[in-house]
Amino acid sequence: MNAPRTRSSSRSASSLDDEAAHRWFELRQALGEHRWPRDDQTAPAPIDHDRLCEAAQRALDRYPGPVGQLLQREIQAYLELGHRFAQASLITRLVEDLLKPPP
Repeated sequence: MNAPRTRSSSRSASSLDDEAAHRWFELRQALGEHRWPRDDQTAPAPIDHDRLCEAAQRALDRYPGPVGQLLQREIQAYLELGHRFAQASLITRLVEDLLKPPP
């Protein structure tokens, strides 16, 4: 007696990639494209870049220890990748706060 034939449980990588891409597309459509970060491919202007670097250094000076390191890393991450996204208001406020003279 022969065992019943079953479908192979392993599918090709390309079919899994296609399925994942299709599900990702459906999710984006269901949630609405406007809720996803826009990808603005423009880097900060040189003046903005200098201000961000200065703010990162001041974060380490003003807040020694883990808090300063965290602030510095967030500013550096924004410099490297975050400028590609539209929501920069928190980083902008942080930079302005760090660049104004201490009270």
